[in-house]
Amino acid sequence: MVMLIARPVRDGETDLLPGNEREPLFLRSLAGQVTLRIDPTTPWTHESLVAAVESEAAKAFASEHFGADAYLGGLWVGSSEV
Repeated sequence: MVMLIARPVRDGETDLLPGNEREPLFLRSLAGQVTLRIDPTTPWTHESLVAAVESEAAKAFASEHFGADAYLGGLWVGSSEV
């Protein structure tokens, strides 16, 4: 399962979502060679990002490739290795 770090948990942490709400979500194999692209149908929220990485397609991708990194546009926002 891919864990996201886009939402701040503690005071002082940066929220990675603002300015990236319309960027596609990419899941990349840990080797960086294979990509699953998920386009937002509406601007991303933290909840919709979590739903996207918990979707059957995302789970299957991460399982098939023994893990995955998550990018919102070009910004790294999580991994199965977190």
